[in-house]
Amino acid sequence: MTPERDGPAVVGTVRGRSGTPLAGATVTVTDLDGRQHGRTVSGGDGTYAVGLPTGGTYLVVTRTEGAGPDAGLVAVGSAPARHDVAVAAGGVVRGTLADAGGRPVAGAVTLIDTAGEVVAHAPTDAAGRFLAETPGTGPHTLTATAPGHGPLARTVTADPAAPPVELRFPALAGVTGVARSGDGLPVAGARIVLGDGDGRTVAETVTGPDGRYELHGLPPGRHELTASGHAPVVVAVQVARGTTTPVEVRFGAPDPAGAPSRTEQGRG
Repeated sequence: MTPERDGPAVVGTVRGRSGTPLAGATVTVTDLDGRQHGRTVSGGDGTYAVGLPTGGTYLVVTRTEGAGPDAGLVAVGSAPARHDVAVAAGGVVRGTLADAGGRPVAGAVTLIDTAGEVVAHAPTDAAGRFLAETPGTGPHTLTATAPGHGPLARTVTADPAAPPVELRFPALAGVTGVARSGDGLPVAGARIVLGDGDGRTVAETVTGPDGRYELHGLPPGRHELTASGHAPVVVAVQVARGTTTPVEVRFGAPDPAGAPSRTEQGRG
């Protein structure tokens, strides 16, 4: 939509190469002698309006961040004259975001230029599709994030003519099992913590009434599972990409010294 005005004015919409409205574009209107008669910034929907004192022929210059200026002559009468601008410069990255099985993923992508600046951020739609526009062209880093998945990064070319990018999150790992007491009974409310080789917590949960627990969305590799609730138990766990490793926790008799017992599972 174009802003409504009465009398002489220049109105229009500023859009990117893909047709997406651009907010924050600077629009300057001068006469042919270079005298400025108005200046504004496009709104969130890309529209702008510059009122003028009288009709005539005006030079309209539009500037957007990271792109060269666009200039055009506009003949204005007693009513507003429309001047839409399509910014010629800039890049576009479009594509889809999916899981390891090809199913669409609801998430978001971010574009980072070669200087390390974030230049675009866009969510995916219900089909996992995304479109991100950037002021520059050429190589960019495209990152993707989504609940239940680790971050993903890839080098892409920001160019409207480039083919769509297909991003697939790698299959992650899981650990499931049951915690039991020394006599084989399930232990409810035991705290299960999975840590990496540097001691950082990767995931944690609490066993249910039947002693069972589940940890999902884990990075593959060697981890340590610590169970507490009785005498602490530490289990070395090797999890593989795209698999779920069963780990049974067996609590022994309470250790007076408080030292956790250690076992190893999930190797292979």
